[in-house]
Amino acid sequence: YYARVFDLLNWSRKQNSLPVLVDISSICHKGMELQYMNGIDNGNNHVPPTQNEFIPSEMWSNLWNTCGEKLRSTNRISSSCIDIPGLIVVNPNPPLKINNPCHLEYRMVDGAHRICLRKYLLALLTGELAE
Repeated sequence: YYARVFDLLNWSRKQNSLPVLVDISSICHKGMELQYMNGIDNGNNHVPPTQNEFIPSEMWSNLWNTCGEKLRSTNRISSSCIDIPGLIVVNPNPPLKINNPCHLEYRMVDGAHRICLRKYLLALLTGELAE
């Protein structure tokens, strides 16, 4: 099953749904690729060296593991505006992997590139402040 983002936005407008703040750690923003569906490791989990000396290696490794695919998509990242909120849905049956590969309460259906860019910028800021 799939839903177009604009249909979801239109539905939420008709329902008078208002934005809600959600802790980022409870949002899954991974894709539904096969490697996440069945716990299959496709061998593409190599973490490249950080491209900035300000990001600590452990932080970079965690960021790359959750956002590597998104961060490699330079066209999408360069046009991402982190001020636009993502669209998330509640996972109705945690911890089913079919609904959510991360076993989290929420699933992002629009905005994964933006959230990864925000995480990258926060990692940069954290590293710079530690200096």
